[in-house]
Amino acid sequence: MSDLDIDQPNTYRIYDYLLGGSFNFAADRAFAHELLTRLPWAREVARHNRRFLARAVRYAVGRGVRQFVDLGSGIPTVSRTDQIAAAADPRCRVAYVDTNQMAIAHAEILLDGHDDVAIARMDMRDVDGVFDHPAVAKLLDPMAPVALLMGAVVHFFPEDDDPAGMIERYRQRVPSGSVFVLSHATYDGVPPEVAAAAPMYRSAPEPMFDRSRAEITALFGGWELVPPGVVFTGEWHPAHPDEILAEPNRSTFLAGVAVKP
Repeated sequence: MSDLDIDQPNTYRIYDYLLGGSFNFAADRAFAHELLTRLPWAREVARHNRRFLARAVRYAVGRGVRQFVDLGSGIPTVSRTDQIAAAADPRCRVAYVDTNQMAIAHAEILLDGHDDVAIARMDMRDVDGVFDHPAVAKLLDPMAPVALLMGAVVHFFPEDDDPAGMIERYRQRVPSGSVFVLSHATYDGVPPEVAAAAPMYRSAPEPMFDRSRAEITALFGGWELVPPGVVFTGEWHPAHPDEILAEPNRSTFLAGVAVKP
């Protein structure tokens, strides 16, 4: 399916709609409305994932990281990584990487003139291509720690794509002190309503490949997991009580942050 086809639901635009963004079309909203009939708290699922990513970015800044690579960034409209990082430290730099033509075109318009932001249309599976992209290479200091952000994207890669191998190649490209941030869909230990909604995404034009807690934990490789480890999004360093769902497992996303020794 072309990423310019507005008559078919698109994962990025559905997510944008659930977050309250404006970059979505009728097919995306129809899919989201059907999802909301099955999972009335789906908007909260999306928002809790974004809040986790924001907390993880601030955590990385607190560790001294000032450069970020947002992989599979989608449409940067709501709670943008560059805004969150710059609010924590104006010296932060962010590279947005995505293969979606429409998302990249929108990002280029939205972020035009931001010298501390790079935008690269690249398939994130091409690890060397991402780091060698002129915009990314110009922005990043290869000797300084990097935060690799993979928020709600790895679950779109089947095992045939070897997502674990891809992540390992990213880990090898960054220096000690770098941070890896991951959130990933799971139906391991979630309420029955969540599991019942799974077929919608598994059979979507861009299918989702949910994984177990053990499989998601294994994706962090040998890096040092930051306590409390791999947990549901609202359980990772919540800043306020409203950042935790009454039933954390309703978030459907497991998340964690790890540091390269």
